[in-house]
Amino acid sequence: MTSEASDGQDSSSPTVLDLTRATGLWVVLSSSPTRYFVDTRGLLLRNHGVGSPRLPFDDEWVPLVQVRSYDPVTLESVANQVRCGARIYYLTDPRGGALDYEWRLQRTVTAIRQVSAVEAKEMYERVPLPDTPLVPEWASERPR
Repeated sequence: MTSEASDGQDSSSPTVLDLTRATGLWVVLSSSPTRYFVDTRGLLLRNHGVGSPRLPFDDEWVPLVQVRSYDPVTLESVANQVRCGARIYYLTDPRGGALDYEWRLQRTVTAIRQVSAVEAKEMYERVPLPDTPLVPEWASERPR
């Protein structure tokens, strides 16, 4: 996997989304019709796709605690990054502060795309944000 990381300034399709540097809303695609939306402020929305199992908290914003990329070939695990060619582990606290965590493991990522400001605004209007987002693990690593 390449280390060509995105800092959120370019809307092209990066191969690595570094959550310690990126800003905004990103959609993470895989071979599954299910899409994962990552808001770098610490939110996740799993958009259930046709043919995929329905899981609790699908199509809802949930506080995102941790993200890890797992390379299926090298078995390398990298925190705070979403990487094309890797499987992504998302740890969430859907009850917002209850510390009753749930996890999701996405299929191998095929593309990462930044969502336009207009599309993000429309999405936030359609799906309400949780009242108590947590501070995600990567927040302490962001440059000040």
